[in-house]
Amino acid sequence: MSENVTNIVKRIALRRGYKFKIAKGGNTLQLIHPEAPLTINIVLLNGAAEVRLVYDEKLIRDYLGDVVEAEEDPRSTIEELMDAITMVANEVAQELSRMGLKVKIYVRDAVMDILEMLEDLEEL
Repeated sequence: MSENVTNIVKRIALRRGYKFKIAKGGNTLQLIHPEAPLTINIVLLNGAAEVRLVYDEKLIRDYLGDVVEAEEDPRSTIEELMDAITMVANEVAQELSRMGLKVKIYVRDAVMDILEMLEDLEEL
């Protein structure tokens, strides 16, 4: 893994308030959200990168439940969170693409799944 890639991703993480971690034998970089149980994983393999939004389903359900209980408008709160994390994932993808890596981004499905979980909790 290029030291340059690590430094760029780390710089983005720190600037956006995320915790930065190198995981899984060094080929996965993680940007861990400071409050929500959400992580952006960047897997680097052979000149390519995959940017994914990952979460533990139980932890995210608990988090969403807390937001539904505490916030007057939980949907807006979670939509803003999803927009912000998507923006960070896209920023990482753009920077890696500029470096010549072939980048695939897998964030949308996770965002939709989280919003669906929120909707289910709001109906209870």
